[in-house]
Amino acid sequence: MNQIQEQKRRGVLFVRDATIDIYLPNLKTVYNLQFTMQAYGEMEFIDIDIATTQVMDFFAINKIPPSDFILLIQNPLYKKEFNIAPTEQFELAIKNYLDRVPFDMVLSKRIKTEKGVYIIAANGDYFATLQKLFMKVGYVIESITPLDGLDTLIRGIKTLTPTTAEYILKNGQSIKQEGFPLSTQHDVGEFEIVETGPVKQEKSQLPLLIGIFVVLFGILIVVYLQSNSPPPKKILPPTKSIKVPMATPSITPIQAGTQLKNSTVTSSGVKITGATTLASQANTLKQRLTSAGITLVSSELSGDIINPRTVVIFSSSTKTETRTTILNMVQLDFPGATGQESVESPYEAMIVLGK
Repeated sequence: MNQIQEQKRRGVLFVRDATIDIYLPNLKTVYNLQFTMQAYGEMEFIDIDIATTQVMDFFAINKIPPSDFILLIQNPLYKKEFNIAPTEQFELAIKNYLDRVPFDMVLSKRIKTEKGVYIIAANGDYFATLQKLFMKVGYVIESITPLDGLDTLIRGIKTLTPTTAEYILKNGQSIKQEGFPLSTQHDVGEFEIVETGPVKQEKSQLPLLIGIFVVLFGILIVVYLQSNSPPPKKILPPTKSIKVPMATPSITPIQAGTQLKNSTVTSSGVKITGATTLASQANTLKQRLTSAGITLVSSELSGDIINPRTVVIFSSSTKTETRTTILNMVQLDFPGATGQESVESPYEAMIVLGK
């Protein structure tokens, strides 16, 4: 029985840049966790706290149990083939190549070829941070395996599907053996060359130093001229700041008693979930939504454990006006409520009630 339960808690992660595909056998589907621009950019985490909160909320909302994961990666990887040579020259050439990979910590793996070996390298800092982040919220990444070197059924995948994930779990032991060994983590310092595919030219610091000197010299001239010039006769009015809209829709909170417009939700409607101890607030919210012309699919309250926060998960097709209306009504009783977007959501909005 314990063996069956443990197998159900073993899953697959597939990293696709800012998106991570997540699969567990008992969930029977693939979830897509996508980090926002505030948390992640170009194979590195910008804000660990934001990324941790996103993972925690995503796993709680989708009721993903604590699990051990096999992680697969596709890109970006640094790859180079080395032909067989005398041992000292062979190893030195590989070491020199890894020294030029532009990461502080490098994960590397060797794949044998007819002519020699194929070296694959990845950003060890990113995956070490990802492992710590998952562990912080109760999940374990057991292994990190590149698609290169695996059999053809897996090597060419672009996204994770339940069928592919089941195949990976069935062959989990052999796939983990093809992962990056800890012994190939390669600590290096600063780098100037990236050698993957087309070779980038080595960067010289001389143009940078010249540029800095020119800028500083220009600043000195400006300061000197300003100190010796008469004060201006006319003071110009202050320039107006221009607010640049974010990529995500703006959600504006409203005060109690504000007149709300009818919503445009007409298809799959709204679902309310949460603990049974929040039944009174849920009923009040249902009445507000109904009076605003919003279709309710269902209200499912269960258990007595209250979620740490209230979250409204919108479908990607939900209009901005509808998102604003629904979130504003939720914030009347739950001021700390926030909105998120999910491509997989079957509802216009799913309201997860919490504190």
